[in-house]
Amino acid sequence: MQDSNEIMENLLPEKSRDVYKKVCQKFLRWKEQQGIGEITEMVILNYLQDQSKNAAPSSMWNYCSMIKACLIAFENIDIGRFPKVKALLKQKSRGYRSKKSKVLDREEVLRFVIEAPDEVYLLVKMILVVGIAGGCRIAELTNMKIDDIDDRGSVMVITLPDTKTNKPRIFTIINETVVKALDIFKKYLELRPKNVPNKRLFLNYQKGRCTVQPVGENKIRKMPSVIASFLGLVNPQLYTGHSFRRTSASLLVNGGADILELKKHGGWSSTSVAENYIVDSVEKKNQTCKKIFGSSSSTSNVDISDVP
Repeated sequence: MQDSNEIMENLLPEKSRDVYKKVCQKFLRWKEQQGIGEITEMVILNYLQDQSKNAAPSSMWNYCSMIKACLIAFENIDIGRFPKVKALLKQKSRGYRSKKSKVLDREEVLRFVIEAPDEVYLLVKMILVVGIAGGCRIAELTNMKIDDIDDRGSVMVITLPDTKTNKPRIFTIINETVVKALDIFKKYLELRPKNVPNKRLFLNYQKGRCTVQPVGENKIRKMPSVIASFLGLVNPQLYTGHSFRRTSASLLVNGGADILELKKHGGWSSTSVAENYIVDSVEKKNQTCKKIFGSSSSTSNVDISDVP
């Protein structure tokens, strides 16, 4: 039978439980240093105000969410019922624009896939096409296993069983007219050693050969910057590990997908979160401009005199 502390800990997200507890412990230490006993709305407001001196507004929302979850689990206190806390966070966020990973456009993806030599960049190409096709997070790419792949000849079906939202996602790899993603995938798999002591899909690749050593998270995180450097893009360091997921979302929407398809693709339940991954592209703005100024028989007789 589980003890009470273990039951309480299980109320926190398993994958980030340690982070939640660390953030909450920092708050509790601050409270002790201030000589504060009871946790009230004013206490939370003062703590957030103090933390805002060195933390971005986006971080403040995350801190508050983690503290809330821990206090509910261990102290039976719900700071979500404090309306002024949310008002303070909104006030701190006003006018703030978070720094986001830069994305690759379709032409840049095509150019890298076509021009980069396989002997040096085959692994990077492989992770690029998988990362974009599946809208994958770095952890999902790192932990992807050979058993997650279903080779059906003209299509590779990939299942992500262990996602951030604990909901499996499925996507496919196929050959298109220009991007032969499936050929890249199969070429890499053919180089995989037969007797690998682990199930990880991505293995280290050097001089046209795969080793048995799995590729680490840090190396995958740097790959968008490697791609940007090869292409000669400005500020390649701004192409971070999240670039694969953001590029995937932007290319999908530019290709005509609606918000529902985007949410399903990335595994997002929140519309606002999904929209946050879309880059305002010139292509989409051109389409909007055409809709505004282009002639259409279906709209030529619409009376807009009463439009406010």
